This record gives sequence, C-alpha cells and structure tokens, in this order.
Amino acid sequence: MWNPFSKKQEKKLDRPSLEILNSNCIECQSCSSIVPIVDIQPLSITKCSECGNGIFVPINIKGFWLYKPLGGGGMGSVYKAFHEKNIESDFAVKILPRDKKGNRRLIDALLREASIGKSFGRHPHLTFVVDYGKHEDEYFSAMEFCEGKRLDNLIEEPQAIPQKYVLLWGLQILSAEQRMFDCGYFFKDLKPQNIIIDDGGNAKLIDY
Repeated sequence: MWNPFSKKQEKKLDRPSLEILNSNCIECQSCSSIVPIVDIQPLSITKCSECGNGIFVPINIKGFWLYKPLGGGGMGSVYKAFHEKNIESDFAVKILPRDKKGNRRLIDALLREASIGKSFGRHPHLTFVVDYGKHEDEYFSAMEFCEGKRLDNLIEEPQAIPQKYVLLWGLQILSAEQRMFDCGYFFKDLKPQNIIIDDGGNAKLIDY
C-alpha cells in the first residue's frame, strides 16, 4: 500500500535549549560543547571551538527563537522557531533579507501577506498565522509549522501517487481556496511548492 510516511521519520534533536540561549550561549549538536554567541552575528554560522562543527546562531524576535533555516525567496527567509512561552510547538517565521530590512515595499508586502493570512483564521488545510508585526528593528510573520513533505517533492518520487490521494488533496485544497474566497481573496499562487502533505496524509497551503 502506498504511504509517503511508511518509514517513520526520525525527529532530530536540533532544537536548542532555552536555558542555554538565555545565557547567550548555544550547545554544539556534535560534541555538546557550550559555545558563547554574545558577540556573534545572529543568523550566521559559527564554528565550535572544540570540534569545528558549524553552528547556526539563533535570533530572538518577540519571543520567537529562530534556530534553523527552512528556505527563502525574494521577500525574505523562513526559519524554524519555537516561542519561549510555548517551547513544545514549532513555528515558521519569515523575516526580511538582511540587506533589505528597511525596504518599504518589502515591509508592506510582508505585513500585508501576514494580515491577510491572519484573517483566514483556523482551517484544517491552511497554515494559521500566529503573530506578525515589528519587534525592535525586525519585521516578521510567524505561522504554525507544518511537519510533512512538500507536494512537489512527492510528485518527483518514482512511485506514482494513487488517484484517491490526488482526489483527496484536490478537494482539501479547494476547501482552503473556498475559505480564502469567502474572506474576500482569490489565491493565485497555487503550486505544488506551496502545498505540504502533513504526517497524517492531508494537504495544507503553507505560503500566502
């Protein structure tokens, strides 16, 4: 039976310790050494002084600790994050490019995208916008993190996707489109790269 999640995915213990982060340090994932990061540029890569392993330097934006790059595009970069008041949940936080943090066009686009996404509310096939705005000198948008596989990656796998899943996902995405339409918007960027098939085998739109 076809199942894209038949092999249980191992969850890497890559989330840094909040206690260690609050002491301006981070733990090396390779050798467990504690590395000071107080004078190191956030969102950069530093080397562990003990083993030489590359370490991503997190940043705190309004309580969200951005600790792992997920991807990016012309409007910014997305990072996996957790909130200091909700350390059990993961979020996807988008921020502007480092060299365009003051670009008014990008700022307005980011905030508009987040505001529109927030207006959709909670829907089983839309990722929920948790928070957005400005914190100190950073503009950001935080959404719930959806664990799973991108549809474009599933399409590229050698085994064909059974028709019943194609129909199911199509109906689920239509349901998501209907919610957005009911809120006064028509989503025109529908493509496999913007759809996640979660661990339960259901489709979710992840980018507005």
